[in-house]
Amino acid sequence: MCLACPCRVPVVRLSCRAPQILSLGCGGMGHAVSRTMRANSFHYRNDATMPVLVLTLVLVIAVSAGLIVYGRRRGPSLDGETAWRWARRLRVMRGPGGTAPAGPTRDTVLVMPDISGYTRFLHLSRFAEAHAQHIVTELLQAMIAGAAPTLTAAKVEGDAVLLYAPLDGPSARTPAEVAQAVDALIRAFYARLEALERSNLCRCDCCRHIGDLDIKAVVHRGPVTAYRLGRFTELSGMPVIVTHRLLKNSARTPRYVLVTHAARALAPGIGGEQQETVERCADVGEVACTRYPFERAEVLPQTADGARRLRDTLSKLATNLRALWSSGG
Repeated sequence: MCLACPCRVPVVRLSCRAPQILSLGCGGMGHAVSRTMRANSFHYRNDATMPVLVLTLVLVIAVSAGLIVYGRRRGPSLDGETAWRWARRLRVMRGPGGTAPAGPTRDTVLVMPDISGYTRFLHLSRFAEAHAQHIVTELLQAMIAGAAPTLTAAKVEGDAVLLYAPLDGPSARTPAEVAQAVDALIRAFYARLEALERSNLCRCDCCRHIGDLDIKAVVHRGPVTAYRLGRFTELSGMPVIVTHRLLKNSARTPRYVLVTHAARALAPGIGGEQQETVERCADVGEVACTRYPFERAEVLPQTADGARRLRDTLSKLATNLRALWSSGG
């Protein structure tokens, strides 16, 4: 309080440190300090940081409550496709090297047909190697076209191609559709093989043995994640590894479809006697499968016409010219 006059008015000075009592009288100076005290107190209470902090706290509480309510209503879906979409929008799941998810993990069927007999063509001559590549390209294109639109080609790996189809989600395929697509790609392979053999006019070692080519296919099923690596879309997951491992199996027949028990409902309609087998895969273990061997008579080859024969001949001539040009360069 003021110690210099009878009014005993308390005088306080506000600062960024602790308040201090002023021993000043009211004779003009004391009341002036009192007015200054009230002005500083009003400025302190209206500091701009306090409303911002309060508003931020209110927003955080409101958003948290909304997410809790939304999660209870939607259940596990918040951790699935919804979470993936939010993560992609916020770009928080982009990894090193430009990788990013192309979709959530889905139950997916994997089909991998492999052309057998291709490797021995490569060491014959440079013409034979070029013709072998032409033949394999034609056969791969026929299989991809035959499996479409149910199965989508993910990657071509030499004389094999990895195809896939989701079994859940907005673009899901039914087991019946997948089985028909597997049947169609096998028939498309042998139809194109028969057409190439009938229209062949080349007598090189490769073209004379077109009829020796066959196909084996692996069908598997499991959770697969698609991700983007630059401009490419790749598939990731243990089912992808198992599918590749199963291409090396104990089969002794040249033509078959190997279906894992996980994909048993997706077996194609071709094949004679079913053969139960357990395949041992490196770093994976034992995989129970059913093998469906088949004969060429079960497929429906088409007869090549004159236009197809001319087109194939011109294509092989163009391949020869490219091989000569490459060797000359």
